[in-house]
This record gives sequence, structure tokens and C-alpha cells, in this order.
Amino acid sequence: MRKNKITIAGSMIILGIFIASCLYPLYGPSDYDKEVLKYDGQGGLIGRAPFPPSLNQIFGTNPNGEDMFLIVLDGAKYTIITAFIVTILRLLLGVVIGTILSFSHPKIKTYFKDFFIGFRYIPSIIIALLLMTPVTVRYTGIGIWTIITYQIFILVIVAFPAVVLTTTDMVDELKKQTFIKSSYLMGATHRHIVRKHLFPYVRSYGLLMGVQQYMNTLVLMMHLGIFSVFIGGPQIGGINDGSDNPPLASLSNEWSGLIGQNFRFLLHYPWVELCPVFGFSF
Repeated sequence: MRKNKITIAGSMIILGIFIASCLYPLYGPSDYDKEVLKYDGQGGLIGRAPFPPSLNQIFGTNPNGEDMFLIVLDGAKYTIITAFIVTILRLLLGVVIGTILSFSHPKIKTYFKDFFIGFRYIPSIIIALLLMTPVTVRYTGIGIWTIITYQIFILVIVAFPAVVLTTTDMVDELKKQTFIKSSYLMGATHRHIVRKHLFPYVRSYGLLMGVQQYMNTLVLMMHLGIFSVFIGGPQIGGINDGSDNPPLASLSNEWSGLIGQNFRFLLHYPWVELCPVFGFSF
């Protein structure tokens, strides 16, 4: 019971962050309190962004002078909803098709396993990079949710075969159990077996698989961010680092994108990188 309370409390906190992020356009400044230069009371220049954490800006600012707390809060919704949708689609498609595949003709099952066996050995990041790079390495003017929808589709299919094969193997093992064999001997149909025996087990197993897939999705998104493949695509202008070709910046401010775009500042301005890392880990 105690563990359930902890789970519920954690889920409510994440839900609260998600709601606050969705409502950010209603109460938060669109420029994230941008302040590139700071002056004292006499008009003297104090410093130039990025500024370290302070009482007024608890997470400091990035090189563009934008408040990191506001950026992370605004981008939270894209991180949470993308990973959640990808996880739900992976489970729905993978579990359903995996169960059907387990009851199908053995040759169909063999063909499917042989065709997708490579997905178990090829890193998902490689497949995702090859499919996402054409639309996410530069600003294209495509709507942010259009790009996110395409990226969700890619994130689903890179793990879809693994979920299907795992479900098929699990159902095959369950069908060998004595209670299921007894049901068949008593005249039970496949539909009855799935509804009465397999579904209760798969439902509890699906919860564990869902947590696993959610974590895998977050990690994959973070790896994509390191390669400057941002959820929602990059924005015009990028990050002001004083160079002629500034590095790309995430258009959606999604957390994995913030980690990837700010990685270069870890040694000199650690708060810029650690702020989204903290939110991602939390």
C-alpha cells in the first residue's frame, strides 16, 4: 500500500508539471524574461548572459539570456506527452499483434521473426537518426506538431518489432501451462483463452512493459538530442555562443533537446545543462 501511495504521489507531481506546462502560454512570458545584458543602478554594465542561478532566476539563464526555469517548464509538456503517446502506441500495437501472431500459423510467426530479427541487434538510435535527420537537422517551416507526429511514428516503429516478439514469446510460454492446456481439452476456444487466461496476465505484465518502454523512449529521445535531432525540430537563430554559425536550438524546448543543445556548455556554464538534466531525471 505504501508503494502505491508513492507511485500515486509521483504521478500526481508529474501530472501537475504537465498541466502547468500546458497552461504556460496563459501566464508565462513568451521571451522567457530574456535579458542579455545586466546593468547596475548607475547604468554600468554588470555582465552578459548566461547568468548563474540567483534568487530572481533560480536556474540561471542560457547564453541567449532566457530564464532556464521558464524554458524547462514550457518544454515539459512536449517531453511528457511524446514519451507517453509513444509508449501507449507501442503497447497497443505490439501486444495485440504479438498475441495474434502467437495464435497464427507457425510459418507466419517464423517469417515475422526472421524479417524483424535485425531490430534486436541494430541500435534503435541508428534507425531513428536515419529516418528523422531529413526533417529535423534544419529549420523547415513545418508545423511543430506535424514534426512531432512524424517523430512519434518513428519512435514507435523502431521498438514495435521488439514488443511484438517479446509478447509472442510470452504468450507461447503461457500456452504451455497446464491450466491452459486443460481449458483446450475442455473445449475452450482461442478467444476464451485470451479473454479469461491470457488477458489478466498480459494486463499486469503490460504495466511493467509500459514503464520499461517509457524509460526506453526517454533515453532514446535524449540520445537524439545529443545528435541535435530535436523533438519538434530546431528554431531559427539557435544559441548565441559568439560564433558565425551558432549551434542549433530546440524549437519546442523539449528536455532531451535542451540536454543535447546545451551539452557544450557543461564545463563553463554547468547550470544551463544540469537544469534540463535534473528535470529529465526527476
